[in-house]
This record gives sequence, structure tokens and C-alpha cells, in this order.
Amino acid sequence: MAEDVNSCNFSGNLTREPELRMTTNGTAILSFSVAVNSRRKVNGEWQDVASYPRMVMFGRRAEALSAYLHKGMKVFVTCSLQESSYEKDGRSTRSTEFIVDKLVMTGRKTEPEYKVEISDEELPF
Repeated sequence: MAEDVNSCNFSGNLTREPELRMTTNGTAILSFSVAVNSRRKVNGEWQDVASYPRMVMFGRRAEALSAYLHKGMKVFVTCSLQESSYEKDGRSTRSTEFIVDKLVMTGRKTEPEYKVEISDEELPF
């Protein structure tokens, strides 16, 4: 019997600032979404359609990457699909997440959020 494969690849931009939280036993969990665009033909016209898969990363890599990942950054992610169900307010709810195995930052480095400008008169030499 053939082995099943649970592997997904996404390339897109982070839709929000990643959220880092810790479990009670100290494991880091990093959550973020990636905007993935595709084109579909609807009524004879091509349209851009966006999807926003939710990504989750665990452990030391999650904690380390949280300092480098920012909204708008382009990334390539290799992950596996995980579905879960839970009760919320008496209703059964299903959730789909992608567990990150590998993440590569593919976009250009962004400029720092601050700039320091010093005039020639302020220099001591």
C-alpha cells in the first residue's frame, strides 16, 4: 500500500504581524496568515482570488523567527495540513491550520521603521 502524503507549499505575503505566545510548559507558538493569490476564470473573465491560510509554528524556531517576520513580508512555506474540531458555545466547530515545517523569507529586506537624521552642525568634528 502506498504511503499518504500530507505536504503543502505556499508563497505569499504575511497578512498581519505574527502572534507569539507560550504554552504553560514554555513551548513557543507562532501564528500568522499568508495571503496566497491565484487566478480563476469567472464568466469568461480572469479574476484574482486571494486565500488566507492560517500557519502555526512551534518551538525554538518559532520564537527566533518572531523577531524577523513582519506584516507584508514575502515568504515561502512548506507545511502539513491539520484539522481539528472543538465545542464553542455549544456548537461543534472545525478548524484548519497548516503546521510549518520550513519557512524561507523570500522578499527584500525592509527598511527599519525609524531613521535617525543628524545635521552637519550636530557633529562634534
